[in-house]
Amino acid sequence: MAAALQPGWVAPELADELPGVDVYWVAVAGTAGRSPRPVRRRLSELADRITGARAIQSRQDSVPWAYRVLWRRLGVDPDSDRPPFEALLAERLERGGLRSRGLPADAVAIATLETGVPVLAWDADRLAGAPGLRATVAGEGLGGEARAPRAGEIVYADRERPIARLDGTLAATAAPSGETARIALAALAAPAISQLEVEEALWTAAELVGGGASLELGDQGRTQ
Repeated sequence: MAAALQPGWVAPELADELPGVDVYWVAVAGTAGRSPRPVRRRLSELADRITGARAIQSRQDSVPWAYRVLWRRLGVDPDSDRPPFEALLAERLERGGLRSRGLPADAVAIATLETGVPVLAWDADRLAGAPGLRATVAGEGLGGEARAPRAGEIVYADRERPIARLDGTLAATAAPSGETARIALAALAAPAISQLEVEEALWTAAELVGGGASLELGDQGRTQ
């Protein structure tokens, strides 16, 4: 059964400042748990193809470069707070591999590495509406042990509260668990990134999480 790809939202003031920034998302049946052997093998094979030279070259590729530019425009230094694609490359080089963290985390890592597009995953039934992008206000946090975002930091949010930082750190109240029945997957589109590239990232993650789920394009829209 096909899952519908839906538009998320971008706060109006942010959309005016950064035209072309979008969030897309999809919900698929799935839970958190140990990754099947084929998923672990795919992650391992991706890690084996990452060398120091390739990691340096990859940063200059069009998609990773678009997110470095976007990070700076969002007030984030991509050399200290790396975009997810670059963070995965750094993990591979520093640790000699990519550790399996189970589903949906492995699906997110694979989709991000294969496309360069940041993908995140939450428990769909713990979200209050569609995920989007906005600035925080003073006092907002992610709960648990996660470092609280600073006031004005751009984060992923639902209609009630922040649900993740740009680096993929999830709010404790929205993270998938063994009791999760549906996974919400979201991808951040930079201005220079085509919707086809975003769809590929979400399709990859959805297929791995949902056991072959396919995507249908939903209605378009971009503001909250």
